Amino acid sequence: MSLAEHAPQVSLALSLHSATQGTRKKLIPSAIPMNDLQSALNSHSEIMLEYLLIDNLNDSDEELEALVKFCQDIQPKSFVNLIPYNPTLAGLENGYKTPSDERINAFHIRLKERGIKSWVRWSSASGRDTNGACGQLVLN
Repeated sequence: MSLAEHAPQVSLALSLHSATQGTRKKLIPSAIPMNDLQSALNSHSEIMLEYLLIDNLNDSDEELEALVKFCQDIQPKSFVNLIPYNPTLAGLENGYKTPSDERINAFHIRLKERGIKSWVRWSSASGRDTNGACGQLVLN
């Protein structure tokens, strides 16, 4: 019995961060193949896709188109929570940066124009000093 069958009222939040396998594997080394992930999600009634926006990594036109397609395949149950990257030592070592506010807003607007329900989580810097801010990638 799947989680969706056992607890149909439970909504699911998934750290997606990219809808392209290569970028997703870079961010989440243990990421399962996108087709398998999509199949697993199809049994859930509501899904929040967490999407950490990193400048010049997963905020491109190609990444946006892949995200739109992924969401369309599981709609109407998906919602994208765009999270601007908050800097960490691990991220800096990989060259990760926060996209500009303009780039974040443009990504968000383009998602909405394509019919994808989404919002931007404008996290404050609160929690950065303890690696606890939303949108931080930390290796300890």
